[in-house]
Amino acid sequence: MYVIDFVSDDGEVLLAVEITTSPKNLFNFPTLGSLGPPTSMKLIETSKMSTFVDSVTMHADYMYTGLTDGLIMQTDTRCVADTSSSTCLFAKIKGRVSSVQEYHNEIYALSYESKMVLVYGLDKQLKRSWAHETSSNFHEKLRVFREKVVAPNGSCIVVYTLEGKIVKKVKCPGMTNGFKALAVCGDDSVILSDYRANSVSRINIDSSEVMWTSKHVQGPRGVACYRNRYVIVVRDNSDYGISILDAITGDFYT
Repeated sequence: MYVIDFVSDDGEVLLAVEITTSPKNLFNFPTLGSLGPPTSMKLIETSKMSTFVDSVTMHADYMYTGLTDGLIMQTDTRCVADTSSSTCLFAKIKGRVSSVQEYHNEIYALSYESKMVLVYGLDKQLKRSWAHETSSNFHEKLRVFREKVVAPNGSCIVVYTLEGKIVKKVKCPGMTNGFKALAVCGDDSVILSDYRANSVSRINIDSSEVMWTSKHVQGPRGVACYRNRYVIVVRDNSDYGISILDAITGDFYT
C-alpha cells in the first residue's frame, strides 16, 4: 500500500489509497508494462475523524492520524467500519500535528506551530523530543529513513539523527514558507513539493545535490514515490487531479 499524505479541504474524511497495476479501478493511466507507472488507483476505506486530518501513517494493523487540534489518533484497520470503537487517542501534542510517521516501532510527530519533533513508543509514551526551527507558517512534513529524520525548515532541508542531532542542512534554492510535503525516493533522496513555489524537486540528502526541480505541476500538495521510478503528485488547484513525474528526470509524465 502507498499512502499519499494529503487530505481534502473538508478534512473530515481520510482516504487510504492503494496504487495498483490493474486497469479496472477508478483512475486509469497509460502503462509501460511491468516497469511502468501505476495504471489505476482504488479507494480502500474511509475513516471519519473528529476534526481536520493533516497527516497519516500506517503500521501493522493500525493507522495513525495527526489532527489539527493536536491529537494523534490510533485506528485499528481490521474494524475501521466502526470508527467509534476502533479509534482511540494515542497522544496529544501542542499545536496541530502536521506530520506523523512510523519508523522502527516508533511514531515520529511534527508540529510546525510548536516547532517540535516528538517521538513516541507504541506504548504511547513520549521517548524523546527536540526543537525544529522553522520559518514556515504552513504545514511541513517529515520523513524518517536510513536512521535519519528529514524535515524542511522553510529555507532548507534539515537532516537529523534519530536522537535529534543535526547532521546537515541542505539548501534548496527557491523554497518558500508555503506548504511542503516529502516522500522518500530510493536510498538517498527525498521528493519535496512546495505548494507556494509550484515546484517539485528531488534532493539527494547524502551529496546535498538538488537533482532536479520541476515546475510542471500547479498547486502540488501530497507526494509519493512509486517503485523509486515515478513521482505521484496530488494537485490542489482547480481540478484536484493527480500528476505523474519521472523520478529520474522530473519530466512530466501524464
